[in-house]
Parts: sequence; structure tokens; C-alpha cells
Amino acid sequence: MSKNDRYIGLGIMVVGLYMLLQTFWVNYTQFPNEPGPVLMPRVIGGGLILCGFGLLLWPSKRGQETGPENEQEEPEYIQKGSKKRMLSIVGAFVGYIALLNIVGFVVSTLIFLTFSIWFLNPVKSRKSFIIAATTSIIVTLTVNFSFSMLLNIRLPNGMF
Repeated sequence: MSKNDRYIGLGIMVVGLYMLLQTFWVNYTQFPNEPGPVLMPRVIGGGLILCGFGLLLWPSKRGQETGPENEQEEPEYIQKGSKKRMLSIVGAFVGYIALLNIVGFVVSTLIFLTFSIWFLNPVKSRKSFIIAATTSIIVTLTVNFSFSMLLNIRLPNGMF
């Protein structure tokens, strides 16, 4: 286990603990003879705490002694251009949230998914754009149908 894994484990434990504690602090609608809306957040929060705890306590690679002479260099996880891609996707997501109520779920999701899939694809061509657009259309219509027709959950309509 590297030092970064331990930091990630600690972060996951904090998120899980916060999620678990929120289910006890916030008042939710109570349903008789049903667990109500707190069951899944408690299960997920507990699972996050266990996974984070596992990352914290997982032993180092077996057979390796820890010491300065046996230290291996950590691989570089952030490659050239990664920060630019990350910031572009974060900006696209902020734009998606801003447009969601204005133009509606279907249009904003189509735009966001098409851009994200195409932008993250290492090969930028007309064919990759068509694949990204087709995938976005299928995913958007499936999610819209599932939520609006099957689950009877309203999604933002916007102008369209």
C-alpha cells in the first residue's frame, strides 16, 4: 500500500461517516413497517467506512521490506494534458447543471454526454463523434423513459 492509498482510505471513511451520521441527524418521513429513505444511505455509508478502513489497514506488498534502499518510485498518475481534460469536463458539468432547468433534461444531457464522450476519446474524428452522439441519444432516451414512464419521476422539462 502506498501513502496515497492510505489518504484515499481516510477520505472514503470520512465521507462514509458523514453520510451515515446525516441519516441520524436529518428528519425524514417515517413510513410504518418500512425502513424508509434512510436504509440505503446507511448501508452505503457503512460500506464506505468498511472499504476505507480496509484501505487504511491493508498490509504492504508481501515479501518487500520497507526501507530507503527498497523504496520504489511511485508511478506518475497525472499524465500530460490530464489537468486540462479534467477542468474541461468539470466546466462542461457546471454548464450542464446551469442549462438543465433552462433547456430541459433531454437537450442538456444530449449535449453534455456527446461532448464528454467525444472529448475524452483519444481519437477525435467524425466517426468518434457519431458514436458519441449515438451513445448519448440511446442513454438519454433510456434514462428519460425509465424515470418519467416507469418510475413516474419528473425530470426538468425546460423550454423543450
